[in-house]
Amino acid sequence: MRRGGWQHRASSPGKSGKPGSLNNSNASAVSSGKSTTSTPASQSGVSIRTLSSSASVSSAEGAAAAWTPGSRGKPEPPGAKSSSLPSTPRAEQPSKASLAAAEVEAAAEVEATKATARAEVSLAAAADLVTSLGGGGEGRASSLSWGGPHELAAGFAGGAVAIFDVRRRGGAACTLPAHRGEVCGLRFAPDGVAQLASGSNDHTVRVCDVRSPRAARLELTAHSAAVKALDFCPWRRHCLATGGGTTDGSIRIWDTGAAAERELQSVATGSQVSGVRWSVARRELVTSHGFSSMNSTSNSVRLWRPNLLPVAQLTGHRGRVLHLAVSPDGGTALSAGSDETLRFWKISSIGGAGGQASPPLPEALSARCPGLELSRIR
Repeated sequence: MRRGGWQHRASSPGKSGKPGSLNNSNASAVSSGKSTTSTPASQSGVSIRTLSSSASVSSAEGAAAAWTPGSRGKPEPPGAKSSSLPSTPRAEQPSKASLAAAEVEAAAEVEATKATARAEVSLAAAADLVTSLGGGGEGRASSLSWGGPHELAAGFAGGAVAIFDVRRRGGAACTLPAHRGEVCGLRFAPDGVAQLASGSNDHTVRVCDVRSPRAARLELTAHSAAVKALDFCPWRRHCLATGGGTTDGSIRIWDTGAAAERELQSVATGSQVSGVRWSVARRELVTSHGFSSMNSTSNSVRLWRPNLLPVAQLTGHRGRVLHLAVSPDGGTALSAGSDETLRFWKISSIGGAGGQASPPLPEALSARCPGLELSRIR
């Protein structure tokens, strides 16, 4: 019959043998939405264009039927160009610098833990060594200092100071004049200077010549509190820096080559000086601090010029700093605090000319050390 000016007839049976169905090639074209170059299966008057349009409509209707309100995007209208769905924004990837910094921090934490374990083992082994060498009769070994591969100096709670040769047993190689209080600091002079400095709870510092130790070469009496912080300058002979306890809080530099007590420089810090070390990197003095009458100087590490002009104050510890060490190249300082942390300070890049202060928070790495047992500071 004719409708709308064109003839509509039922399709002839295709290869499937079923009336009203398309042949296999036309069915594939409809399902895929593509036109085919083959001729119609019957003289139905339906052109190739009619088949292509029908396929497009069928595809659009299928897409609309498949779309649900919860799915991403909307079905595109027939004939519209397909557009890719908006991609989910990826999480921001860390930069190479941040990854490297994280790796350095993790490595520092591991090394700090190992260093703490080694230090505890070394101190325990040294104390056992002193006892085995015959020094147990002097009481508890309260301070130790290595003067070479075989020389170990020990200070005792009773005030005695002895030097042991670790290659032999049977007692100390030599003994030095005893203090009137517990020895809390010991330091050998650098190579070429046969001197040993000892600080005590009796507020004095004694400098002895280890080649003739029967009498103290010098007795320094300017401090008014216990002296634990001691260090000889590595680039200047006979130069000793000392730091006093809570009620003293001063740093003093001495000439130990003089025939009598001779003070070169001094400065009042307003806080307990728990450690003193020289840094060869910039030829500066590094000190650590605990209790303070001035909150601005407590629990910090400070840098000084050799003339004791301040360079920088390094803060970060939440408790008093108990111990201080400086790397052999002088570029890094290590501080141990009562807050159970070890902090590594890159001090080689700190400081301004003319003694001007640097920013108070330099580059630093820290590591937690729970349960770290640290000796008492007076």
